[in-house]
Amino acid sequence: MRHRLQPIGSLSPQRHRERRVNAEKYKLVLCGRSALSASLRLITASVLLAAVALLSACDSVEIQTLLATSTPTLTHTPTQTQTPTQTPTPSPTPQPIARVQEADHQLFNGDWEKAAILYSAALDQQPDPAIAAAARFGLGLARLRAGDLDGAAGGFTLYLQAYPTDPRIPEAYFHLGGIAQAQGTWGVAIQNYQQYLALRPGVIDSYVWERIARCYLEWGDYPNAIAAYEQAILGNRAGGLTPLVEKKAEALRVVGDYDGAVALYDLVAVSTDSHLTLARMDILRGQVELLRGNIEPAYTYFQHAVENYPDTFDAYQSLVALVDAGVPVSELQRGIVNYHTEQYDLALAAFNRYIESTESPDASAYYFAALARRALNQPVGAIANFDVVIDNYPESDLWDDAWTEKAYTQWAWADDYGGAVTTLETFAAAAPAHPAAPPALFQAGRIAERQGDLARAAQVWSSINALYPNSAEAPEGAFFSGIALYRAGNYESAVGQFTAAATHAAASAERRAAAWLWAAKTQRLRGATAESESAFESAIAADPGGYYSLRAVELRDSLLPFPPTRGYDFSFQYDAEKAEAEAWLAATLGVKNTGALGVMSPAVAADGRWVRGRELWALGLTAEAKAEFDELRRAFAGDALSLYQIALALRELGAYSQSIRAARASVDAAGLADSFAAPAFFTHLRFAPYYSDLILKAASDHNIDPLLMYAVVRQESLFEGSVTSSAAAQGLMQIIPSTGEWIAGKLNWPNYTNSDLYRPFINVEFGAYYLDYQRNYLGGDMLAALAAYNAGPGNAERWLAQSQNDPDLFVEIIRLDEPRRYVRAIYEFYEIYRGLYGVGP
Repeated sequence: MRHRLQPIGSLSPQRHRERRVNAEKYKLVLCGRSALSASLRLITASVLLAAVALLSACDSVEIQTLLATSTPTLTHTPTQTQTPTQTPTPSPTPQPIARVQEADHQLFNGDWEKAAILYSAALDQQPDPAIAAAARFGLGLARLRAGDLDGAAGGFTLYLQAYPTDPRIPEAYFHLGGIAQAQGTWGVAIQNYQQYLALRPGVIDSYVWERIARCYLEWGDYPNAIAAYEQAILGNRAGGLTPLVEKKAEALRVVGDYDGAVALYDLVAVSTDSHLTLARMDILRGQVELLRGNIEPAYTYFQHAVENYPDTFDAYQSLVALVDAGVPVSELQRGIVNYHTEQYDLALAAFNRYIESTESPDASAYYFAALARRALNQPVGAIANFDVVIDNYPESDLWDDAWTEKAYTQWAWADDYGGAVTTLETFAAAAPAHPAAPPALFQAGRIAERQGDLARAAQVWSSINALYPNSAEAPEGAFFSGIALYRAGNYESAVGQFTAAATHAAASAERRAAAWLWAAKTQRLRGATAESESAFESAIAADPGGYYSLRAVELRDSLLPFPPTRGYDFSFQYDAEKAEAEAWLAATLGVKNTGALGVMSPAVAADGRWVRGRELWALGLTAEAKAEFDELRRAFAGDALSLYQIALALRELGAYSQSIRAARASVDAAGLADSFAAPAFFTHLRFAPYYSDLILKAASDHNIDPLLMYAVVRQESLFEGSVTSSAAAQGLMQIIPSTGEWIAGKLNWPNYTNSDLYRPFINVEFGAYYLDYQRNYLGGDMLAALAAYNAGPGNAERWLAQSQNDPDLFVEIIRLDEPRRYVRAIYEFYEIYRGLYGVGP
C-alpha cells in the first residue's frame, strides 16, 4: 500500500469553502447506507415525494434535535463559519419518516434498544401505511437482534397481518422460520421457510433448503432431510458444497443407505486436497464400513488417515479406534499423531519404543521426540535429540530444521542465548551453500540482540552482507546492524551500515527509505548537517507514501509521530468528484460517458452472486453474503467499470469492506501502478469516514484524534462489524472476548455478553477506551499504545523500556513482525486520513 498525498496546508481557500458547502450532503451520503435508509427505499413514490417535502420543511435545528443522541461533541473541532449565539426555538416533533430513518441507522449501529424505541415512536404517530410497515418490520428486526424471540415473532406476525402486500413479506417469513428453528419448533420453521421460497423463488434457494434440511434432521425426519439436502446441493451458492454433501451422507447413513453415504464420501475425497477433509472422509468411511460389518476395510481407512494425515484430529480419532481394537500401528506414526494432538507423554513413549525396536530409526523419530521433550519442558533432552539428527542425518529434510529448532530451544527454554547464536553460526559455517544459512545468521543476530549483546548482534548481522551479498537477508542484516550500532553509540559505523543497506541492489523501497531515514537521524546526531539533509531527502524520495518516507518528512522538521491538525472536515464535492472519476474511467477504458457509469449494468445486476449476496445481506446473513460478494468481485476481475459499479452498490448496502476492496480492484484493473493516482473519488471511497457518529463520539470521549481512530478501525476490520479474526478478535476494532469482558467491567457496562462485540456502537466505545487506557498506562506514548493494542501491554512495555524514549527506535525494537507491520500501517493510514480530511498543520 503506497500513496501520494498533498501536504495538509496545500488546500486553497476555495477548496475549504467547497468542503464546507458540501458538508451536509456528504453526511447524508455516509451516515448509513444512503440518504434514505434501506427500509424507506421500499416506500411508494408518492410517499417519498411527501417525505422529501416534509424533510425540506424541517430546519437544521429539527434534524439535529432528532439525531441528538448520536451526534458527538468533538474535541478536534472542524473548521466551520461561526454564527452569533441565538435563542433556541422549540424543536418540532420529528416526523415518522425521520424516526424510521434514524431507527434504521441505529439498527445498523447495533443499538437494538434505541432502534426499537424509535420504531415504536414512529408507530405511535399513526403514519402513512408504507412508513408504518417499515416501522413495524423494523421493530420485529430490532427485537430479533436483541434476542427477544417471542417479541420478534409477535412483531413479525402483526406485520404480516397488517401489511400483506408489503415488499418485505418474504423476509418476515424467513425470520419467523429462523425464530422457530432457534426455538426447536421444527414444523413451524419449515412452513415459514417454504413460504419464503414460494414468495421469493430462485434467489437463495440453496441456503434456505439447507436450513429446512437441518430442521428435518433435528426433527428426526431423515428421508425429508435427504431430499432437502439434495435441493440445497442443486441450488446455486458461493463456496464449496462439501458441508452439504457430508450432511446428506450423514442422513443416508442413519437410514441405512451405506452405499449412498460412501459414494458421497468418495466424491468429496476426490474433489479436495485438504488434509483435514481427506482425514475426515477416511474416518467417516471407516465408520460406515464398521456399521456394515466390514472390519478390515474399516481399519484400512483408519490406517490411511494415521499414515498420511498425522497432523489432523481425525487421524488421532482413527488411531484411538485402531489401538482400542488391538490393531498394530506403526510406533513412529503413533508418536507423530500423538505429538500433533499435544499428547506429548504418549508421543515420547511411542518414539522410545520405535527407536529401541528399530535398527536404523528414521530421523523424524528423534526430531519429533525433541519437539515433544521441549513441550514437556525438558530442554536438555530435546537438545540431545536434535543433536542426534544434526550429527547422524545430514541428508534428511529435517537436518536444517534441527539446527534452528535446537537454537530456539537453547535461548527460549534453556536461557542460553550465546549458545543459540553459536549453533546458528556453526550451521552456516557447516553448510555455507544451504539456502537456510542467511536466514539462520539473521536469526542469530536477533538472538544476540535479545540478549543485549549489541556488539555481537551488529557483527553477525553485518556478516550476512559480506558472506551472502546476493541474499534477501543482506540489506536487512546491514540495516539491523546499523540499528544495533546506533543503540551502542557507535554512530560512525552505524552510518556505514545504513548506507550499505540503502544502496544495496536487493533492498526494497521500504528498506531503502528506512535506511536513509536512520542515516539522516544518525548524521544529525554527529553534527553532519549537510549529510543529514541529503539523507532525509533520499528517504523522502525512496518510498513515497510509505511509513519511513512519511516519517522522514516529519523527522526532518523535528516533529513527533502523529502530528495533530487544527481540526478536520469530512465533506468533499461528492457529485463533482464522482463525475470526474467516471469521466476518467470512460477515457481510460475507451467507453462512452453516459453520465451514469456508476449505475450497475444489466449484466452485473442479473449476476446470481450479486442477487444472492444482496438478499443474504438484507436477511442479516453477512458471512454468506460476503462469500457471494467475494466471488462476484473475482468474477469481474479485470473489468474496471463493473468493479466500480459494484463498489458503489456495496457501499449503498453498508457492506463497506467489500466496497473498499471492489474500489481498489477497479483502480488496479484500470492499470494504475499507484492506486492513489486515480481520481480523488476512488480514494474517498476507500478511506471514507464510515460510522462517523460512533467513531467521532468515541474519539471525543477518550481524547483520541478521530483521524487516528479511523486509521485503527480500517486496519483492524476494514469497517466490517461482523468480522472475526483467526485469534477470535471480534468486530470493528477487533477486541478479543477476554479483553471485552475486562473492559465491560471497567465501564460497568450493563448486561454485557460476548456477542455485544459485534455491535458497532459497543465495539467502538470499547476499542477507544482500551486504546486510551494503554496510552495512559504507557506514559502517553501513542506508538506504544498501538503496539500494546495489537501485541499486549507486556510486550509494549518491554520494547518501550529499551527504546530510550525514541519513538523511531521503538518501532525498530518491536521484535514481532505483526505488531511492527501493524504500527507502520496505521501510521500510513493516519497520514492518508490527515491528507484527506485534516485541516491545517
